[in-house]
Amino acid sequence: MRKIYTALLWVFLVLLSLSSVSAETFKIDEVDIIELDIIELVFTRELDASLGAIQEFILEEQSSLNEIEILLSEVNPDNATRLTLMLGEFLEEETDYTITVLDIKDSGGNTIEAGIDSIFTFNTWRMTIGNNNQEPESSDDSLFEDDMLEEEDVLIEDDLMNNEEDELDVELNAAAEI
Repeated sequence: MRKIYTALLWVFLVLLSLSSVSAETFKIDEVDIIELDIIELVFTRELDASLGAIQEFILEEQSSLNEIEILLSEVNPDNATRLTLMLGEFLEEETDYTITVLDIKDSGGNTIEAGIDSIFTFNTWRMTIGNNNQEPESSDDSLFEDDMLEEEDVLIEDDLMNNEEDELDVELNAAAEI
């Protein structure tokens, strides 16, 4: 009897693991900033790209809760997991945003569950136009770039210092003659 229960438990666990692999949660996976007024949402499943498919969202700036109007939404014809949104105003740099999915369907007619799966937060603090996922340059490499002087700059500064000293000598000699 115990062997039967163990075998049934194994069958149940295998079926459970197979169903969880094939049923990935339908949600926004990432947001790419194409331009300051155009973003692309990347979903975990292909979207319903049929004419008249409903795609409703709310985009808000987090600190002020200012809602940003979405003028147009379009499923990418080459990759149906991507949806491009044209915004009614520019995103601000170094700002947090929340996009909430109100209504959208995948190619199988499934909707995003309300709650955690319908909300996605992103920020523009490290915004790279065209690829929001690119890591910024290491601050260690660029920290002193502006402070470093090229050899030509040093020579020019030396020339300027010498000219200022010559002008000071001329002024002092002229004052001594008076």
